[in-house]
This record gives sequence, C-alpha cells and structure tokens, in this order.
Amino acid sequence: MNINESILRTKLEEIVNAYPKVSGQQAYLSPTANSVLQNAEKELREFKDEFVSVEHLLLSLLATKDKISSLMKDVGFDRPD
Repeated sequence: MNINESILRTKLEEIVNAYPKVSGQQAYLSPTANSVLQNAEKELREFKDEFVSVEHLLLSLLATKDKISSLMKDVGFDRPD
C-alpha cells in the first residue's frame, strides 16, 4: 500500500488513547462509526460483492472527515481510481 506504517501506528495510538473511556455502560457506536458501516455496505454493492470486507471498511473510512481518515490520507492511503 506504500504507507509509512510506523507513523500510522504511532499517530493511531495517540488518537485512540485520546478517546474518552467508558465503563459500566452499554457500548454503542458513534455516529461516525455507524456511518462508516452503512457506507461500507454501499461499497459492497458498488463492487458487487457478497460480504463486507476490510477493503470496504477502509474505503468507507477514507470518505469520512474525522481524525482517522485524515491520518490515513497523511500516511498515503488513497482511493484507487
């Protein structure tokens, strides 16, 4: 994929560690996470696949406007033509 894995790993850990921690409550998806899953289903239909794969999730995540998407783009992730 031609990305800088060490920068990705370091920055990703920083972002994840900055998220608030939840304890004693039922876990739920954030609006962004829910949107990524819904858009992954759209990617699935576009590729005429049967199951949502990591590729669909990554493409869907790239389309968001959050920190993870920005990081992915900064280290070299790009949507293929």
